[in-house]
Amino acid sequence: MKLGNSVDIRLEATELPKIEPYAVVELEEPVYAPYVQRGNFPVLVEKITCKGIRPVANKNM
Repeated sequence: MKLGNSVDIRLEATELPKIEPYAVVELEEPVYAPYVQRGNFPVLVEKITCKGIRPVANKNM
């Protein structure tokens, strides 16, 4: 999946890894949630929650 600039990636970890901007990353157990419920209406937010994140070596955008 190719993600845009405004995708919210939430990491379920206490320690943040050091990742360069625009790096290609691999997500551990990603869950894609394009909509969240706000009141009675679903709102498009494009959110991804994952257990871990790590850069993929030798790949840049």
